[in-house]
Amino acid sequence: MAIAIITDSTAYLSTQFIHDHHNLFIAPVPVLWHGKTYTDMVDITPDTFYPELATSADMPSTSMPSLGTMTELLDKAQEAGYDDVVIIPMSKGISSFADTLHELDDRTAPRVHLFDTNSTAGGNNLLVSLAV
Repeated sequence: MAIAIITDSTAYLSTQFIHDHHNLFIAPVPVLWHGKTYTDMVDITPDTFYPELATSADMPSTSMPSLGTMTELLDKAQEAGYDDVVIIPMSKGISSFADTLHELDDRTAPRVHLFDTNSTAGGNNLLVSLAV
């Protein structure tokens, strides 16, 4: 049995870590700011986010990755030969993302296992590191 891990970009895993773990898939979180939608850890990173935050009058907000994005990642995992996928999203206590993921519970290929971390950022980083 081959197992893949999907997490969202709020786990803030390094590019090297992601590259080194072929069973790891990342769902980027959309960041809404200045009338634009950015892709977390793709076209906005902590190195660009925090300096802008310090000078901006506007506060950013986030959205959750779409079910379409999640379905695409599950399809990629299946194509790569994974039978099961453990999804480690940000906590359902701070986002509706985990609850929305229950829409994928009936999927049989690959089988989906949702794990609520009750955490985000550093906590998710550690849990994903252990899971891979």
